[in-house]
Amino acid sequence: MRIPVTGLEYRDEVLLVPIGRDRKPEYVKAFESGLARGYHIDVDGGPSRRRLGSTRWLAVITTANGRREICGMYRIASCEIRKRTSLTEFEAGAASREERKGHDVHWLSLERGMFLDPPLVVPGWMGGNWFRYVDRSLLEKSRDFRKLVSAS
Repeated sequence: MRIPVTGLEYRDEVLLVPIGRDRKPEYVKAFESGLARGYHIDVDGGPSRRRLGSTRWLAVITTANGRREICGMYRIASCEIRKRTSLTEFEAGAASREERKGHDVHWLSLERGMFLDPPLVVPGWMGGNWFRYVDRSLLEKSRDFRKLVSAS
């Protein structure tokens, strides 16, 4: 692979993330229905600001119909660093735990979602600050989550 003089470019990438276990049902439902407006992920141990700034899509692993799955993806409208305490319970899906209050998070403002048909089933649990980048075209075609994340 040749890297252009301008550096490595990431095209049509999707940031793939899990939704926290302790999130309110209405927060989870917003992601499942394509109506979520934002997502946060820790700065420490999370994606780099530079790469995240060039990423255009977000896909969230939720628990729908009793199983973990990716229902679709969202276009990322903007990304900014905020304090976790600046997020409302509605934006974050849960109240900020005391030990997390001073942390910086990447706040991703989202545009309306688009659905995968059928949703992609996700075996197991990827908790905490787990994330992966995947190619959008591969996500749209994939029927096997393990192959999707191993190809990326």
